[in-house]
Amino acid sequence: MITKPAYSSTSIVFLQPLAGNPYSPTTPPSRTEQLAALTTEAGLVYTDAVVGAAVKLATQKGVTLPGDMRGDIFTEVPSNSQVVQITYTQANPQLAQAGAQALAESYLNYRKERASRVVTAETELRNQQLASITTLLNTASTQLDAARRNNSVQAQILDLEQQVTLYANQLAQVRLLQTSADATSIIPGDIISPAVLPASPNGINPALIAVGVVLLFALFALMALLAREHFDQSIRDEDDITAAGGGPLRGTIRRWKSPDQLIPDTDGYRRLQLVLQSSQPLENHVLLLTGVPHGTDTLQVSRELATAFDDAGTPVVLVQTTKTAHEDSSLVVGLTDLLATGRTPSDVWPLLQPQGKHMVLELGTLADRWDELSLRPTLGEILNELRTDAVVLVAGPSLDTAAGVALANHATEVMLVIDTHQATVAALAPALEVMRQIHSEFAGSVLLGRAERRPAPRRAAGGSTSPGQDTRPTDERPRQDQDAPGSSPRPSTASTLSDPTPLQSNRAFSHQTRS
Repeated sequence: MITKPAYSSTSIVFLQPLAGNPYSPTTPPSRTEQLAALTTEAGLVYTDAVVGAAVKLATQKGVTLPGDMRGDIFTEVPSNSQVVQITYTQANPQLAQAGAQALAESYLNYRKERASRVVTAETELRNQQLASITTLLNTASTQLDAARRNNSVQAQILDLEQQVTLYANQLAQVRLLQTSADATSIIPGDIISPAVLPASPNGINPALIAVGVVLLFALFALMALLAREHFDQSIRDEDDITAAGGGPLRGTIRRWKSPDQLIPDTDGYRRLQLVLQSSQPLENHVLLLTGVPHGTDTLQVSRELATAFDDAGTPVVLVQTTKTAHEDSSLVVGLTDLLATGRTPSDVWPLLQPQGKHMVLELGTLADRWDELSLRPTLGEILNELRTDAVVLVAGPSLDTAAGVALANHATEVMLVIDTHQATVAALAPALEVMRQIHSEFAGSVLLGRAERRPAPRRAAGGSTSPGQDTRPTDERPRQDQDAPGSSPRPSTASTLSDPTPLQSNRAFSHQTRS
């Protein structure tokens, strides 16, 4: 086979029915039989006789064709036609034209030669038959004349007369066939469309092929994107939450990142606080913040939300039931110590620690026993005690833990903190089912965005920003988890659970915060 680019030229041959060929006068008139005969005719173009004759004919015209042309030949019989299309392909357009024309002429000559051989053979056969029958007829006629002269038996005369008649009839039939054979046409057909010089190569323009490849890849990419979108269960925005049944969405918290730490989205937390406080009164509420999926950091969200409530002048107690990897609250007396000692819920007040304008109840020194202690009924009584003076925000674990379910049972409402970096529909569905089964009031969801770089601050006219200077307002800078200036130091286990003095100071702090 030739290589691309290549040129093709086509000759169209109209065939006459011709004796000695597949398509002959004796071919049945049905279209099926004629199509079979014409298809066979098209196959004759590939024979050695036709190909060899085409090479010789082209050589006589000064054109050299390759000896093995079969791989570059293509024949076709159009539907409901009596023609054969002969196409020849070569890298040179002149060779393509010469080859197609030579093949068409050689093919017609081949048909004519086959017909001539058949007609000649039939003529010789008829001549032999004529000579033989003539001899028999002459012999029978001579015998008949002799029998009549000799007055032979009548039966013998009748037999001889029948022989003479029979031979005479056969002789007439053979002469009639001979006449038909002599009148047989040996015109093989005509080239009704000679081969022309191809003006352009075969195939598609390379530029179009490149465009097609690009479009094909784009189509595959689009299909892959659609398939990923269809099968991807990640939660990324409000539509995903609504579709999964996690609405209403109360807000979206962005996570700004700097080279060394995350920067709180102060404005986002303030919007969340306004939405929560506007949707329904939160006084004397216990709002549990639980994460989706397991391991979502609800502590930082709760701290920043508590600060937003501080800014709005709403008294808040933050109950910490989780801890981050870089913190160690095991040295601070807290919730687990109170649950373990079996003291009254009112004893929780000495354990509260001031943090800015709100109070914090730490997990305590018995954090390792939290899963066990969270199942005690006293937990609900402690939360009820705290909510008499403030809104209680509980930074809780996910609802796939026993502690999470216990807190949801005691909370007034449950809000889901959905981390878009990890959350999926498969993780959200079980949390919603748990709340349905324990009949928890659903406060909605808050979307925790992926960490991203914060846009550069705008510079004031004529002002400048020095390298490394923190241009954010004070309330938007990272808050350190330390005691506020002027606050009392964190008490130890022994002093807190035995000395009632901190109780009075913490209650006073709470009332002062509310006023």
